Amino acid sequence: MFASHPFMDVDVSDISEQVGSLFNLDCVELEMEILNLQNDIQLKARYPVSDFWTLVDKDKYRNLCTAAMKVESLFGSTYLCESAFSYRNFSKSKFLTHLSEEHLNDSIRVALSNYMPDFAGLVDSMQCQH
Repeated sequence: MFASHPFMDVDVSDISEQVGSLFNLDCVELEMEILNLQNDIQLKARYPVSDFWTLVDKDKYRNLCTAAMKVESLFGSTYLCESAFSYRNFSKSKFLTHLSEEHLNDSIRVALSNYMPDFAGLVDSMQCQH
C-alpha cells in the first residue's frame, strides 16, 4: 500500500520493519528514507503521477526505490501470466479438437507478444510468380 501511496499517514517504524524484512533491507536506513521522502516538498508537488517512483532520486532514496520497483514489477508479470492462462483456456475450449499442443503453445506466444511484423517490407521482398 505504501508503494502506491507514499505520502499517506503511516507508522513509519512499522512500514520500515515490514519492507525491510520483506526485501532484506536495513530498517534504520529505510525509516530515515521514508521520513525524508514524506517531507520532500518537490516530490509532494509531483506526486499524483503514474510513474512516481521513476521521478524519485535513486541515490537519495536507494532502499525505497529498490523496494518500490520490486513491488511494481510484480504486477506486470502477474498480468502476462493471467493473460496466458485466460487465452489458453479460451483456445482449448473453442478449438480443442483442432489444435495440437505445439500449435496451442505457438498461438499463445503470438497472442502475448507485442511484436508487429513489417508487412510492407515483407510484401516488397516477395517475388511474383507468373
